[in-house]
Amino acid sequence: MKKLLLSFILLTQLLFCATDEQIEHYLLVSNSDEQLLMLQEAFCTLKQDANISITQTKILTTFKSHLKKNLTQKEMQSILNNYNNFTLLQFVSATSKLNFETNATLTYIKEIKENNNQMLRTHLITQITQKFYNKEGLSLFFNQFLKPLITHSIKNTLPNEDINTSTHILNKIKQNYLYTTSKIAYEETLFATKEFSIEELQELLTLSQLPIVKKETLSLFDAMAYALKQLFTFKVQQ
Repeated sequence: MKKLLLSFILLTQLLFCATDEQIEHYLLVSNSDEQLLMLQEAFCTLKQDANISITQTKILTTFKSHLKKNLTQKEMQSILNNYNNFTLLQFVSATSKLNFETNATLTYIKEIKENNNQMLRTHLITQITQKFYNKEGLSLFFNQFLKPLITHSIKNTLPNEDINTSTHILNKIKQNYLYTTSKIAYEETLFATKEFSIEELQELLTLSQLPIVKKETLSLFDAMAYALKQLFTFKVQQ
């Protein structure tokens, strides 16, 4: 009976999870695969991994497979429908540029903060950033991918430290990660959307508040964490 029930559950998951076509379409419009590869390349560079091209193929396959399991066909279709919104596509395009000019970004942010007439813009950007880079998603990514790597590193670097000290170090690292990542996301979003009108930002905020967007964000962070963890757990074991 248990085997029959398990088979039914697995079959149900296969029948209703997002399709391969939906996943490929999503990667095309959302640019999430590029974000993943940027993360992977950064970590591989830190580890001086020369075989990046091979690992890119492996990590994308793992990422797509896990994302597919996280979302049903209906959920993925709702997500794809959101990307029919021109403002959202503009936002994806603006925020996907790989090289933000640091000096230009800092100058613009300074000018915006000193301009009282821009308070509505900064408020909208703050809310938009909190939705697309929500703390729950960032915490999920940290706990599933970064935490095991950092814990492994602490044990190797400080083998004689007790559990309480190691936990304290880990918590401080997590707090710093959440603060820094959120700050960078806000500043880059603020700079990337500098040509957006207030009406466009309000439209983007309304879209970002949809429950399916939170589902998309959490599923994305989870799939990224899973794919990176599979890759780097293997490297740590090597």
